[in-house]
Amino acid sequence: MRQIFLPFFFLLVASILSSCYYSHPNKLDHWVSTGAQYVDSVNFMIAHHYWEGYNLETTDSFQLTQTLPESFEEQEISHLMIKAKEHLVVADIRYVPTDSVDSVWVKVASEQFTQGWVREKTLLSKATPSDPISKFINNFSNSRTLIFISLLGLFILLVVIQMIWKNKRPQSFSRLFYHSTGLLAPGGWNGAFRSIYPTLLCLTISGSATLYGSIQKFVPITWVEFYFHPTVNPFSPELPLVLALFIASVWLFLIIWCTVVIDLLHRELFQQVVVHSMGLACICIILYLVFTLSVQIYIGFPLLLVYWIYAIWRYRKQHYVKLHCGNCRAEISQLGICPYCGAINK
Repeated sequence: MRQIFLPFFFLLVASILSSCYYSHPNKLDHWVSTGAQYVDSVNFMIAHHYWEGYNLETTDSFQLTQTLPESFEEQEISHLMIKAKEHLVVADIRYVPTDSVDSVWVKVASEQFTQGWVREKTLLSKATPSDPISKFINNFSNSRTLIFISLLGLFILLVVIQMIWKNKRPQSFSRLFYHSTGLLAPGGWNGAFRSIYPTLLCLTISGSATLYGSIQKFVPITWVEFYFHPTVNPFSPELPLVLALFIASVWLFLIIWCTVVIDLLHRELFQQVVVHSMGLACICIILYLVFTLSVQIYIGFPLLLVYWIYAIWRYRKQHYVKLHCGNCRAEISQLGICPYCGAINK
């Protein structure tokens, strides 16, 4: 057991003690013109993560003004409408010190040859970087609760349908759900998950969620920089180590997930594969939410260690179970009534 946890422990310590910030070169060729309106290009890029020529895609409609606020009278304001799903490019950036709402104004141009100015706060709240990874991060952040509820509801529906097909008694649902979820450590799922892969999947998603929560809690500016300039390459020299570890853990999660599904397809019928996959997806989302939020209240790391110990202990306990139901061939922990088909084993 100790040999298993030592690598994870040193990996965790290394990620905490390592540099967490992007390294920005100290350039001397700053683009800055005279006047209070103009912006230092390098300093703005470091603080705001984008500059002229940056591409965005709108998520909601908003209005543009044709001129900066200090250069027109109120009755001369001309508004231009930008619709959702339009591609924009940043054309210019200016400071407007007299604006009490937002002193940074951004000039954008659309595919329809529309150009105008908008406050930075409005722009960033209604647009996302056009990179597919950035759009995925934005969509997932805004809908992860809905995704979890949908997956959980679909999983319960599939379990109920499976019970009806097998003529199971309604009171056996709680027992079936308990064995299916495995208390968030699927070591003994109906004989289908006797392999180490589901447990590795849960260990990976919990560790990845803890890393993500740590980035959000201690170095949120690092995640913002990644949001504006994403990459799927964990070996990129521009990435801080903690972010490289997080990206590597996401790749590891996807690889293990594919391995779990392939392993299930060799062991179970298709409907069983769907039910088990949905249950495992629910567990992964629960682990993601629990460990992401627990880091915010400083209990994420000890909780992660406790969970890893529990998950591996449960796998080792279930791994050595050799009993099989004589009717459905599912693995059972003891003789008696089979929790899956109801047959009596003596």
